[in-house]
Amino acid sequence: MYCIETKDLTMNFKNNRVLNRINLKVRSKGCTGYLGPNGSGKTTTMKILTNLLRPKNGQAYLYGINVQKNPREALKRVGAIIDVPMLYPFFTARQNLDFLGKLKGIKKNHLKERIKNVLITVDLLKKIDVKVGKYSTGMKQRLAIAQALLGDPDLLILDEPTFGLDPKGMADIRELLAEIKKERPIFLSSHLLHEIGVLCDDVILINNGRIIKQDSLKNIQSLFKPDKIEIELTEQISDKKIQEINEIEYIQSVKSKEYILSINFQKEKIKPNEILKKLVKLNIEMNSFNPVQMNLESFYLQEMEGGKIERK
Repeated sequence: MYCIETKDLTMNFKNNRVLNRINLKVRSKGCTGYLGPNGSGKTTTMKILTNLLRPKNGQAYLYGINVQKNPREALKRVGAIIDVPMLYPFFTARQNLDFLGKLKGIKKNHLKERIKNVLITVDLLKKIDVKVGKYSTGMKQRLAIAQALLGDPDLLILDEPTFGLDPKGMADIRELLAEIKKERPIFLSSHLLHEIGVLCDDVILINNGRIIKQDSLKNIQSLFKPDKIEIELTEQISDKKIQEINEIEYIQSVKSKEYILSINFQKEKIKPNEILKKLVKLNIEMNSFNPVQMNLESFYLQEMEGGKIERK
């Protein structure tokens, strides 16, 4: 069973279609990244999953339970941060969590222990009685994650959890989530490619309200065949040699700058080692020969622009 599944989920705001029949399947383990530019429909999806919005058409399910038809039952197993975390600045961390725990109906004798445990998890136990208004942005975000964990959920849904943080704050949150995902699945939205690359096991790409791609990060990375070679030469190359390289079949372009040679080629037609053999035959003397692979950023930009990538 998937922890999250949607079927033809559609959402309009006035005459603007924000989600266009999206079908998601999120595995019940690891971290799934929901990646797309700002305004692509990520937050709208998460608001529908947590019953903060009702879709125009389609259905959303959490662990097989229909969110729209049975929201209380569906959301029992979920902790979430959607948009800006709701924290009371004049309350301490203890008071914020105690208030939320009572709203959730957590029993008093259990709540005290849960508050302690979640603050240990997010490394805020030493700040338990400090008013939240005195917290840094990163500390507030960690407290928001503690709120999401308070009910000991089976699933975390997190909307841009590192938004607005400085580099250290981002790194701290990613390190925290890397530990949390070992115990429960995380569905995380982001527009940050690096964040998805270092934290997520699966990736879903969304753009203009449409799902473009969903697969494991490992499978996506396996598509990253090199289509460029960078070569360090032992000496500057002549125009004649550049022309000879250009005439090699399936070579698209050759650029030279001092001792560096860049070659673009059709990766569907020729492999880097075949190019190397042809260069050796042309007596091109090299210090290094480096195929350049597409990375997650290149793949993302290609998919956003509607390009296609070779499938194995």
